[in-house]
Amino acid sequence: MVYTSIVIRSNLLYEFKNGLKAAEAARRIRNAFGEDAVIDGTARFWFRRFKGGDESLEDEPRGGRPETCSDDQIRRCLLENPRSTSSEIGLTLNCDGSTVKETLGCHEFHQKVGQMDTA
Repeated sequence: MVYTSIVIRSNLLYEFKNGLKAAEAARRIRNAFGEDAVIDGTARFWFRRFKGGDESLEDEPRGGRPETCSDDQIRRCLLENPRSTSSEIGLTLNCDGSTVKETLGCHEFHQKVGQMDTA
């Protein structure tokens, strides 16, 4: 059975509050939930957060530039006009053509006789 991150993190917090070291907490959690439940490095990361006073079990928001066009938007544009170039789709969605190319590459789209077709 796969346990959610929140379940594992709440157990880490429990073990932290009981005074265990991160490695020992990870070992106990692996004994209870299976070998893939948590690694020592992850336990140390969460123990540092708990020690710093942050007992939230949620991930911090990710940084970086917000997404300007979604995979679904790119796919819809491509389905509407399969002969569109990545630059044309980028102009339509107000994002860079290289972003469109990268997204299409991630989804294994291949150009086939002037049309984009899924592999």
